[in-house]
Amino acid sequence: MNFKQNSVKLAIAAGLVIGSAGLTVPAFADAPAVTGQMNVSARIGVACSLITVDIAFGEYDAVVENKTKDLRSDSGKIKQTCTIGSAGTVNIDAGKHHAVGGAGVASRAMKTLEAITGDQKAYLDYSVHVADDISTGDWPASGGPAYTGTGAEQISTVYAFVPQGQNKAVKGAYTDELLITITY
Repeated sequence: MNFKQNSVKLAIAAGLVIGSAGLTVPAFADAPAVTGQMNVSARIGVACSLITVDIAFGEYDAVVENKTKDLRSDSGKIKQTCTIGSAGTVNIDAGKHHAVGGAGVASRAMKTLEAITGDQKAYLDYSVHVADDISTGDWPASGGPAYTGTGAEQISTVYAFVPQGQNKAVKGAYTDELLITITY
């Protein structure tokens, strides 16, 4: 009986060895290899990031200092980083209170929450410009200065002025909010 068990074990082991050898040897050893191609692609879209530095005028003195002299602000900044090869314009809208405090569609104005009476004004006109000169045109809401994306930060200076002689504006804090748009 011991002989039969050894014979059976030997037969099983031999079958496993022969069977596994058959799995590792290809059926057609001389067959050519099959090849194929895999395409790889990507697309870079246009994107921009935007950081702003606020415009702060400080105190406007309509009675003495700014009766005959415009108030100039510390310049605001627009810092944009756009995809290399992109192009477009940097635009500033007319603000929340445009054309309320002044004449013309392009007029920008800051508003106070102080109570007004009689012929007092709750608005203080101001303007923003590409150049450091109040006599140049306002920074437009569309068709503003052009840019070409470099992939690095580009800084645009925003020059701002409060025109002289606004002696009807009531005391208090004045604010407005501008929307910056980068087109591409």
